[in-house]
Amino acid sequence: MDYPSLPSLSATSINIQDGAFSPLYDIVWSINYEIDNWSETDQYGLCFFLRESDVPSVGGGVGIDLGYSGYPGVVPGQFTAEGLTGGVIGIGIDTHGVFAAETIWPGGEQRSGIATDDLLPNSVTVRGSISDGYEYISTAENNILKLLSDGPKILRARLGNYGRTVFLDYREPGDTEFVNLISTNVTLTAFGTEKRLTPGVSFAKPLTATGTDLNIKVNAFHVEGKGIDPDKQVIEPTPLTPLDCNNVPLDETVFEQPVSEVIYKAPVENIAMYNPLIEELFVFKEVIDLQLDYQQDDVVDYKITVRNVGDKPITNIALTDNLIGESDNIQDSKQLLNGGKTLAPGEEAIITYSYTVKPTDTGTIQNTASVTSSELTPILYTIGIKIA
Repeated sequence: MDYPSLPSLSATSINIQDGAFSPLYDIVWSINYEIDNWSETDQYGLCFFLRESDVPSVGGGVGIDLGYSGYPGVVPGQFTAEGLTGGVIGIGIDTHGVFAAETIWPGGEQRSGIATDDLLPNSVTVRGSISDGYEYISTAENNILKLLSDGPKILRARLGNYGRTVFLDYREPGDTEFVNLISTNVTLTAFGTEKRLTPGVSFAKPLTATGTDLNIKVNAFHVEGKGIDPDKQVIEPTPLTPLDCNNVPLDETVFEQPVSEVIYKAPVENIAMYNPLIEELFVFKEVIDLQLDYQQDDVVDYKITVRNVGDKPITNIALTDNLIGESDNIQDSKQLLNGGKTLAPGEEAIITYSYTVKPTDTGTIQNTASVTSSELTPILYTIGIKIA
């Protein structure tokens, strides 16, 4: 998408950050905030980030950069796309899903990402460090948290698994359990016993519009981590002592009874080591031209996209959908409905079809797609439409 041209007085980004923690331990940071004076047409986003503690904090692009990404190495004040210095990882969520968009910043540098037609509102996206141009890593569809809604919103980010995985979780006020919105394996550019990272959260509004009256109120910001080096211990192995051979004199009987039968066992064949695959399928479905509610004889157009975002082929892919059997105009670009399909790395398949609302349809129609393959556990995606 084209980088939005936002008036400097209306486009705003601001961040909160604190602490200096070792990435060799878990780092957890959370925020409790709410919005007011909002409407369904408003737009905003926020980004949980980690940055190198020993680098002065400067920058953080407005709009679709969510106060984190931006053109690397820009002199402060040149234009609004200046990125956050020292940025290591960013986990962004916004009302329009534009943090995931591929775009070209002012100055000509390209930000990697996905096409405009594939953007998902309220989706969660992970981007890399300033050293790799805030490279696009992954996106997850979010049907749990609606950013444009009343009441407090509690979000928690985590760096765990010895600095190899980032998470973003959400819970409603009063709930005791968090629900995971995204978990992604990452390779940090800043990592080691002497490194310290500062966690923070940035807010940006608007994203692509010229202005907004929406207000953001932060109720609490909390960080957890350790600033000390991990304990190290050296274990000295005990050397093995060879055993003396127990030689039997030749004049002694070795066996009390002679061996009468030798049993031959065939060698074991087809031995293979199992290596867990790290491939993932990025699957999402959407309703084209979504309405607030539908009536009898309305036509609902569905689109399902299945993409291999790993680095190895995924085989024997099959898709099932509980409404396809009652639909019209089915378009299956890669024949996923037939099963047995293979997608190469970066390859995708798209299925579209139409469903006509019946007189017997009432309340909400829950439409569920299931994707299976040889390498991955089944993936379920459900989307609902309201019947008037």
